[in-house]
Formats: sequence, C-alpha cells, structure tokens
Amino acid sequence: DGYGVVTNNGTWKKSAPMQLGVNAGSHGVFVQNGTISHTYPKEMHIGEKGWGEFILNAPFSWTFNVHGDGDIVIGQSQEDNNITINENGKLTAYYVYIGGRIAGQAGRGTLRLRGGVYNNNRDNGVKEDLFYLGACPDENGEIDSKSFGRICGWGSFAGNDVSRISYRGVY
Repeated sequence: DGYGVVTNNGTWKKSAPMQLGVNAGSHGVFVQNGTISHTYPKEMHIGEKGWGEFILNAPFSWTFNVHGDGDIVIGQSQEDNNITINENGKLTAYYVYIGGRIAGQAGRGTLRLRGGVYNNNRDNGVKEDLFYLGACPDENGEIDSKSFGRICGWGSFAGNDVSRISYRGVY
C-alpha cells in the first residue's frame, strides 16, 4: 500500500520498465510537463495490481526499441487506470493494450484525450502497430469478460502509416 506522485518538468530518458500502481492497494501518478521526452523503453504498466495514472502535458515518446520491448499496458487491475493526454500533450507509441494484455491479467483502462494527440507511430515495417482496446484474452484465448478499455474526451489520433495500424477490441 502506498501513494506516490512524480512530476517531471524536463527531459527524461528511461531504459527500465515504468510501473504505476504495482501492488494491490497502491496508487501511482506520473505527470509529464517537460517540453521534450525521448525514451529507450522497456514496458510501461499503468495499474498493474493497484491504480495508476499517467498525465501528459507535453510530447512523450514510448516507442519500440531494438530488444522488442516498448509495450504500454493500461489496466491490469480492476481499478480505473488512465493515460490522460492534455492539450499540449502527445503520446507516441507502437503497442498499446487498454484493459490488460496477458491471460489472467484483464483489467480496466482508459485513454483520456483532453485536447491532446495519440500518435500510433510506425515501427521498422516488420510488424503492425497494435492498439488493443478491451481485448485481453482469457485462458482459452477468448476475450476476457473482465477486460474493459475505453477512449473518451476530445483530441486526435495520428500515425505515420495509418494503413499499417491494427485496432482490435470489442466494438
């Protein structure tokens, strides 16, 4: 159990996994205010077993690296976990899972647009850019009934090659 808020007003370079709300009963918030962010990521988990929120007030890039890491997973717990992209915010990412990713880890996640931009950026052309919305599998490979993902608010979606973006979810 615990509560933590990190506010970053500058550039941030991250090579280890980022986890917000790791333990049951914990709360983690990360606020990005810096004007430039460049990352070499592992994975980002927002609401792994607790509650997590990532608030973007500036451009932020979390993209595929040479090791194949770079997934963003919003909501592996049944808390209301969020990424909020405000007016000057922009999230650039390749693989995003809202509502869990792995069997047995279905949860609740929301992408909140508050005038910002979600950019599903094209990788090296080998794989599709993936965006899963409430499509976490259960042990049988079917969509888990506990997987909940949503997009709300106002803003825009962008991509370098929209023909290669694969949006999967429950419609």
